[in-house]
Amino acid sequence: HRSLATGLALNPSQPVSDDYFKREVLTDVLRSIEYYNLQFQAYPEAIILCGYGLELAELRDLLSEKISAQVMAGDLNTKAIKLDHLSEEERQMLLHEYLMALGLAIRGGV
Repeated sequence: HRSLATGLALNPSQPVSDDYFKREVLTDVLRSIEYYNLQFQAYPEAIILCGYGLELAELRDLLSEKISAQVMAGDLNTKAIKLDHLSEEERQMLLHEYLMALGLAIRGGV
C-alpha cells in the first residue's frame, strides 16, 4: 500500500503497482465527491489534480470517465502567489507541495 499523503510505499520491500494506486486514488476521489454531495446537496463543478495524482498516467482520463465534473491538472501559474523569481526546476519541485498546501488553505485546513 502507498501513503495517500506522500504517494510512497508504506512498506518499501513490497512495491505497489501504479494500477493499484490509481484504483485507490479513484476510489478515494469518488468517495470524497459523494461526501461533498451529502454535505452540500451538489456535486463539484471541477476536480483539480495535484501532488502524486499528476504523476499517475491516465488518472485524469479515468476520473473523467467516472464523473461529470471537469478534471484538470493544478497549475503553478496561478496569480495566488508570485513565483517569477523561481527557476523552472524550482517550480517543478514546488508543484505538488504548493498545490496541496493551497488547497488546504482554501478549504481552511491549515
